[in-house]
Amino acid sequence: MHPLTELWPRVFTLLAQPGFDQRLAAWKDQFWMRTGIPHPGETGYESRMHMFEEWVLLDLEAPRPLLGGLLQDGQLPEPDASLAQALLVSQHGLFVLMAPWTRTARFRDLLSGADFRLDEQPPVAGLEPGQILQTRFFAHENKVWAGLGRLVHPRGATEIIHRRVALLHAQGRTRLEILHLLSKLAWRSGHYPRHAPEAFYDFSHPLVQDIVADWK
Repeated sequence: MHPLTELWPRVFTLLAQPGFDQRLAAWKDQFWMRTGIPHPGETGYESRMHMFEEWVLLDLEAPRPLLGGLLQDGQLPEPDASLAQALLVSQHGLFVLMAPWTRTARFRDLLSGADFRLDEQPPVAGLEPGQILQTRFFAHENKVWAGLGRLVHPRGATEIIHRRVALLHAQGRTRLEILHLLSKLAWRSGHYPRHAPEAFYDFSHPLVQDIVADWK
């Protein structure tokens, strides 16, 4: 079983104080505005819901990361506390699969240039060498895992994503800004299956002009 499958429900139960549901709904609207609004039944819906959960618990400062607050306040017993600590120092990025998946898989993060070995089995469904996996890597029990929030970008978009990341870095964009933009472009491509999906990563494409304009 994936280590986050049972952790996240326990964490959200601890956070379920009066008024939390209203704040969570507002955060969800904020996240969907940045990354695209998924709908039940769509491919990748559950994964995008997990991406939202991880963003709320690890990336959103309200006024401090929620998972970090629970850890500092001593509300997480072991082994949840150790897993939470690992998640708080995890690497959220764009990981390119460097070779065919065997017992482990080698990845390079386009955002940092760091190399990783993913021990999790089975392989991420549909991921091919040269393709980008947008997710979070963390260490747990002497293994490296990918978060439950996962987005597989089309293989044909790998080169243009690489160029875009370099350009966006040069513009001073943050890691999260880049990840959110690419997530929204992937979301838009899913609504136009007759178009090549990699075309939606081209900022000049007419079907992403609203996204690019809002992001600028």
